[in-house]
Amino acid sequence: MRGLDRQLRVWLTGNVAGPVLLYLCQTDLTRHLSGAFHSSKLMSFDLAYAALLFGSLGALTWMYHTLYNSDPGSPDAIRNSAAQSAPCEHCGMTSPTIRVRHDFATGKCVVAFDHYCMLINTTVGDSNHALFLAYCCLQWFLIMWGWMLAWHAVRPCYSLFDLTAAAQCWQYSTLRALVLLWAGMCLTIAAIVFTILVVFHSYLAATNQTTYEMMKHSSVQYLQPYYDAMGGWDPPPDIEEERKAGRKSKARLPFVWVMVYRHLSGKEYHPRPFDHGLAQNLNWFLFANKPYVHRVAFRPAERRDDSLQTV
Repeated sequence: MRGLDRQLRVWLTGNVAGPVLLYLCQTDLTRHLSGAFHSSKLMSFDLAYAALLFGSLGALTWMYHTLYNSDPGSPDAIRNSAAQSAPCEHCGMTSPTIRVRHDFATGKCVVAFDHYCMLINTTVGDSNHALFLAYCCLQWFLIMWGWMLAWHAVRPCYSLFDLTAAAQCWQYSTLRALVLLWAGMCLTIAAIVFTILVVFHSYLAATNQTTYEMMKHSSVQYLQPYYDAMGGWDPPPDIEEERKAGRKSKARLPFVWVMVYRHLSGKEYHPRPFDHGLAQNLNWFLFANKPYVHRVAFRPAERRDDSLQTV
């Protein structure tokens, strides 16, 4: 395992210091864990609570450690398949699938490159994308758990409807109230970030796309033939008009969310050549041997120009 770099220290601070802080601030976590430690029963709610907490933290730690040391998807790991692509101009590696991109962070080519994640200090690609999504889901669950604990404990201190309870809360401990408020605000920001990650990467898994393909769209080398078959790529007229008029609309959202919105609303304008349908996409994403030799669902010459809009 690599040394304790900044990303690992940040992760340890949030996922170790966070629960300890909530325990010391006399939240529901304190009451349930104390009940579990002093319980004489073989099974109780407090014991189940503690088991779920420590089990979730253990699973999160294993996921982070596995991602931190994972191979994102080297073309060399694909066996029994003849190389079809030209050698990479940066590292000279060949690949049996066209869906490959050179990762400048690691200096190697990655199959179905998604992005370089600063949190785990690792590239996310075909081989670890499913685990990355599972990690984000579990991290979101623990963040929301901590958020509910913090706000449930600090809510009486800021109640405008029960001033007596608020005064007692501040009289009990001013530092506790401020620390819980700060923790709740930090957890709110973290919850928003991981909610976006979970929703967006779930969409990518369902449509067999990557963040790199959506962000770079027509500049992705292996997608260029599909955009050329559409006559090039420009923002759709309705979005361009709304931008010029300055009207508030879905066009004012970040560009990738505009693409997601238009796809889900039936107004998409970018090709998805690797999309084989929801069931097949999820089967490949979750259960296929990785890295996978991705096959296109259609080739530009096999489709009419008008049909490319709805693939």
